[in-house]
Amino acid sequence: MKKIIFKEKYRDLSTSKLLEKVYEVAAGFEKHSQSCSQSIVATTDEFIGLNPKVIQAATSLCGGTAMQCFGTCGALAGGLMSLDYFFGRPSEILSFNETIPSTEQALNHAVELPILFTEKFFNEYGGIICLQIQRKIAGRFVYSKNPVEAQEIKKGRLVPDSEFCPHVVGKAAQWLFQIMIDKDLFDNKLE
Repeated sequence: MKKIIFKEKYRDLSTSKLLEKVYEVAAGFEKHSQSCSQSIVATTDEFIGLNPKVIQAATSLCGGTAMQCFGTCGALAGGLMSLDYFFGRPSEILSFNETIPSTEQALNHAVELPILFTEKFFNEYGGIICLQIQRKIAGRFVYSKNPVEAQEIKKGRLVPDSEFCPHVVGKAAQWLFQIMIDKDLFDNKLE
């Protein structure tokens, strides 16, 4: 796998300080921008850089897919997009009219890190669906598209509250970066 380089301002941080900062930035993006999927991708951009169009492409994966809460957690989806940006299967080995021998092997290789990331969600929350994560942490599901519940969430009167998703996003971002650190994917060494 290719090596990634941290942006200059983060290169001298220890692993523990880096992971603290990753949590802080990811939770901050979620708290102030309210898109879990974009928050993870924006955090990846903040620390290691990527094409801003990837952040834009993550928009409607938020809130359990298009803010419906019934789909995949946006923090997971954004993390998968970040991993695929750097380590995904190259488009030049996809074909609509022939089987390219290396494509299956490349796919199997490309999903190795996403599998590790997804397993973190299963281990922590018992699933990858937004409403499963809400039930695991808060003991109930809140439909954010319900205007009454949405207002109560914003006011911090309803669990999951305004700190719930930032915590999930911050933790997911830490997992994402920890996996890449553990797999020695960064060109610059952390302490």
